[in-house]
Amino acid sequence: MKRSWNLCAVALACSLALGRQSMALGRFVALTGSATPPYTNLAMAARDIQTALNAAQDNDTVWVAAGTYPLTNEIFITKRLKLRSIF
Repeated sequence: MKRSWNLCAVALACSLALGRQSMALGRFVALTGSATPPYTNLAMAARDIQTALNAAQDNDTVWVAAGTYPLTNEIFITKRLKLRSIF
């Protein structure tokens, strides 16, 4: 009986861990995006990097499409996330 409880506890822990990982989203930045929150695809992409970073949550990935993005300030990353480029 004790062994089956241990197995159930391990299964529950794994499902909770996988559930948390699947909550992460991709946020997008593109010069041609419509700037529609939550910026989760290229058509609705933010037009500047900081806006997408601000909308992102921990563990999200912010994808930046090719282009030249003018900066008016420094970019601040205050969350655990990935910043990637789209070629």
